[in-house]
Amino acid sequence: MRPALTLCVALLGASAQAQAPPRVTAASAVVIDEETGAVLWAKAADTLREPASTTKVMTALLFVEAVPSWTIVRAPKDVAGAGGSSIRLKAGEEMKAEDLLAALMVRSANDAARTIAVRVSGSERAFATLMNERAALLGATRTTFRNPHGMPQPGHRTTARDLARIGRAALKYPAVLEVGQLRSRRLERSMRLQGTWVNRYNPFMDADPSAVGLKTGLTRGAGQCFVGGVRRQGFGIVTVVLKSRDWVGDTQRLVEWAYASHSRVRVAQRGVPLTRATVPGGSDPLDLLATRDVWIPVRNGQVPPSWTLPAVPSPPIARLASLGRATMTLADGTTVLLDVTAGQGIENKGAER
Repeated sequence: MRPALTLCVALLGASAQAQAPPRVTAASAVVIDEETGAVLWAKAADTLREPASTTKVMTALLFVEAVPSWTIVRAPKDVAGAGGSSIRLKAGEEMKAEDLLAALMVRSANDAARTIAVRVSGSERAFATLMNERAALLGATRTTFRNPHGMPQPGHRTTARDLARIGRAALKYPAVLEVGQLRSRRLERSMRLQGTWVNRYNPFMDADPSAVGLKTGLTRGAGQCFVGGVRRQGFGIVTVVLKSRDWVGDTQRLVEWAYASHSRVRVAQRGVPLTRATVPGGSDPLDLLATRDVWIPVRNGQVPPSWTLPAVPSPPIARLASLGRATMTLADGTTVLLDVTAGQGIENKGAER
């Protein structure tokens, strides 16, 4: 079968010069396509490393999934024991979930992370279990979280690839997108009635208007770390650098390389046939219709991969009947799935009309 779909291509860039791979100072780095999760480039992406405060991307993800933004959250009795960066929460102090999320992601407040963990799971230890379960569901199978904030702890490790998967999942939530782009916010607090301002320090986001987050991290053992999201030219990417000596420069080089080297290509269009197939024993050919638009990143000068189509069933076939799934395997091994339906009703050749 040959696909009948005419690809709508945002210029494959066949005439563009090949871009040299990015050069980064980070010990581990990766850049992935936000929509498909496909890896565009990687360096030691599966090496276990300390994530520092980039841990908080998972904490934010679980928090927005579990607690509505308007919910009032109370700080636990041991909130002051978190250590490190904080907003100086007091035991019993109350804040809205949306303000607590801002404290977590903008101020990188470890006391906010502890408060979130206790609110969601009852304790940091139970929350860490939830973090690891969620990581596994996202395919981040090499990750082991021991706490919700990223302070150094034996066994608290992840990889650049795993963090990219977690960041991609977090960016699906408007609340994470919103807080990731905040420059500052005044927190409403029950025990500090004058409020508290948190202000962002992120030179990369300040310099790139297409950046949409997410989180920096820094400890002596972890080095400079960053999980970033960027959306431009019609598609998004997620970058991760771990144990970097220049996280801003490294991230900029990853972003510019990714967009200079790739284009977004539509390989399926809703309601348009992927192919026209002969139906054994059928009265007419059958169009296999795509049920949604599918866009993938394609390296400039390269041709998109082909769809592997489901087997056509025997007639009779009802119009718009489900025919199964088409699959496409991208360059890094990522599999894209697409449900297909029948474009026409097909009768048996011998059936009466």
